[in-house]
Amino acid sequence: VDSEHVKLSHAETTQALEQTQNQLLQVQSALEVDAQNKQQFSLQAANLAQLQQDYEQWHLLDKLLGDATGKKLRNWAQTQTLKILLQYANHQLH
Repeated sequence: VDSEHVKLSHAETTQALEQTQNQLLQVQSALEVDAQNKQQFSLQAANLAQLQQDYEQWHLLDKLLGDATGKKLRNWAQTQTLKILLQYANHQLH
């Protein structure tokens, strides 16, 4: 009876060990996937930061100079030219 009990206990222990090893493999696999996801997220975050910086530069240029039609830049240049001409004319009048 003791021999049968030991064999049964050994079989249960072996089965429990196999289950634990399978669970360990699953956890290790999940950790590897998590590490890969974290690395991918880090790369995406760095990429997003660069894109945001690029956007800010282009947005500032768009705000200052306008779009491809050049209307805002043309108006600004005309305003500056008019200011210079008025200063020159006022200087000539005095």
